Amino acid sequence: MNGNLGYVLLRPRQDLNLLPDHVPKHNKTRITSYNNRNQSLSVLIYDIFHILQFPKSEQDWERIAKSFEVKCNFPNFLSAVDGKHVAIVPPPGAGSYFFNYKGYNSQVLIGIADSNYEFIYFNFGTNGRVSDGGVLEYTNFYDKLQNECLKIPESSDVKGRKLPYVFVGTGCSV
Repeated sequence: MNGNLGYVLLRPRQDLNLLPDHVPKHNKTRITSYNNRNQSLSVLIYDIFHILQFPKSEQDWERIAKSFEVKCNFPNFLSAVDGKHVAIVPPPGAGSYFFNYKGYNSQVLIGIADSNYEFIYFNFGTNGRVSDGGVLEYTNFYDKLQNECLKIPESSDVKGRKLPYVFVGTGCSV
């Protein structure tokens, strides 16, 4: 690890414990599985994890929502969610595990961004075979959302009506 630049170069089959503790364990595994083909992606993923500012309180979420309201005239908008299939060369013996409906092997990058187009969360590594709607379910973000651990504020009063806070996705294919 280079402490000055904040990145780790992983070599194939290198010990995952070299990545910092704040990178979730399941993402460490996914990084290594893809790292066999592309070391530079491992650097990119660590750098992004190193600088992400995920909301830790209701006040953080409210600041994001207020920024979306000012910029987009959309109250209670917490974040935009989208994904993209990233073409890969699958590992030997993978069969159709990574083969997506678009006709090629991929893993999915899913990102959640604030009103400044900055990632507050991302996940990479779900195999391309998983349906677009199912990709989010393979993330720790989804687990925390389902278990109500994200500290999302309760609905708020908007022009005399109680409205919930929302995440917005394209609803299209990734």
